[in-house]
Amino acid sequence: VARLAPSAAKNSPPQAAWEIKPVQQSMAIAVAANAVLLAGNSSNTTADADHGLTAHSLEDGTQLWTQPLSASPIWWGIATDHAGHVFVTLQDGSLVAFGHCD
Repeated sequence: VARLAPSAAKNSPPQAAWEIKPVQQSMAIAVAANAVLLAGNSSNTTADADHGLTAHSLEDGTQLWTQPLSASPIWWGIATDHAGHVFVTLQDGSLVAFGHCD
């Protein structure tokens, strides 16, 4: 995932301002108000992989936090809401939610 910086020339392509390579196999991505969220696996084989969710700053790409997942996320199985909750659907049929509980 790369954040694109504005280009100096009108017709030239934008340049990447930063780049993230947190997981071997990214399965899902979402952009929140202050972060890019990536869910995926540490390897291409889901049987032996560590599964996780990471949040990276929109400003500079630094990792804000990470959370292990009990199973591999499904493709595009991540969503956010206006209050900052994050929902991840896993291949074992589970839905996990992160955020504030009132």
